Formats: sequence, structure tokens, C-alpha cells
Amino acid sequence: MKKYYIITIIILFNISFASAYTIKLASYGNKENLIAQVSKLDKALSQTTHIIKENNLYKAFSKSFPTRERAIEQLNLYKTVFPDAYVSSTSIDLIKDEPNLVREPISTVEEQNDTVVIEKTNELMIPTKSLASKESLAHKFTGHTFYICPNRIKSDKEKLLIEVSFKEHNVVTYKTLLGKIPSIEMGYIIQNSRIYFSRNGIVNPSQFSQVDETFFEYYIISKWSRGRKIHSMRFYKKRAYAESYLNSLIF
Repeated sequence: MKKYYIITIIILFNISFASAYTIKLASYGNKENLIAQVSKLDKALSQTTHIIKENNLYKAFSKSFPTRERAIEQLNLYKTVFPDAYVSSTSIDLIKDEPNLVREPISTVEEQNDTVVIEKTNELMIPTKSLASKESLAHKFTGHTFYICPNRIKSDKEKLLIEVSFKEHNVVTYKTLLGKIPSIEMGYIIQNSRIYFSRNGIVNPSQFSQVDETFFEYYIISKWSRGRKIHSMRFYKKRAYAESYLNSLIF
């Protein structure tokens, strides 16, 4: 039986960035669960994966790549374990002499007959998903700006990026950043777990949007009309996350 250690790098204070590319794998609230998931990657990939602590989250990144094309070539290898992985336009600067970098053995993985056995933890969490929040839907959206794009994109023509601002006084604005959809402004009402949109003060109760899934970086929100789901969109909390996702899609 062989044992090897997954070595991670945790940045405790300042995070510096270099002009390169990396693959963002996932964000977890529990370090051990993220390590266990990283261990499912091919050994050559897992040994070059870095886990960064930022506030209360642990984020996994691949090694740095000199060009976006090189990162894209490797993306599918990581997607076998992290299907939502994407190429990021910035890379973590892993300088060995950086005083704020701490190397520590995080977990031991036992390998026997080519089978990887992960040590069990007392806490489970669905990969990349955040823990349930007690915040109301109105509190999550009112006064916040999101960057939205389709949840499933099958061609370059389907790429779309819109800045959506849920302003006070029940007004929401849509500003198109990528695509040909015109920018608009309308009213909105949040009631329980649904968002209703209105024009000229008229609300159709059979048409609404709701949150289907919650991730650390974005929400998946579906639009419904007369009991039928029309489509679902990713509501990213930061523009850079949305752009990185769109740039990772190669057709």
C-alpha cells in the first residue's frame, strides 16, 4: 500500500495575480471535501492543483498556463471531475519566496490496487454548491447587480451577457454587454420564492422566475410561463466570473 500527500498552498492574507491563465475548478465551504474531490483527478493533475483560502471559502485552481489556448487544451481533463470548471484570465502568482504562502500537508490518500480511497469526513456538501442561506430572496436581489448568461450554450451565436441591476423601488434594468438583445427597464416584485416582472404596472401571475440552484459564484434562475419552463440563466455575482465562463466555451 502506498501513501502520498496532497500538498496545497493556502494564501492567508494577500493574493497577488500574474498575467497568465488558470482553470478555476470549484469553491467549497469545507476544505476536506474539496480535497477529496481534487483527489479524483488524474494524479498528475491533482498534484499540481492549488487550493486557496479566501475569506471563508476554499477555491481550487489548476496550475498556471502561459496562454488561454494551452489552458483550453487541458480544460476537459478537469471537467471529468469538475464539470463547471472554466478558464480564468488571471493566474495566482505562486512565488516560492512569498512570505505569506504556507505549504502544509492537508490530507492523506491511500492507494491500493489502483483504487483511491478517500478518508471520510463528518461533513458532506454537493460539489461547488453553497450551503443553504437564511436570507430572503428579496434581500439577495434587491440593490444588487448580476451578470447573466444562458445556463446552456451550444454555439458562439448563443453567447449572451447582460448586466442586470435590481434597484430600489422595484425597478430592474437590463443592459446588454454581449449580444443583440436591446437593453430594457421594467418593474419587479419579489414574493416568497418567485420574482414577477411587470410592464406598465401589470403583473401576469402565471409568468415568473425562481432560483433553481445556488452556487458560490452564481445562481441558476429559471423563467416560467403558464406552468412551463422557458429557459434558465446563470446570474453571476461578478462580471469576471461570467466572462471567464463564456470565454471557456469553444465550439
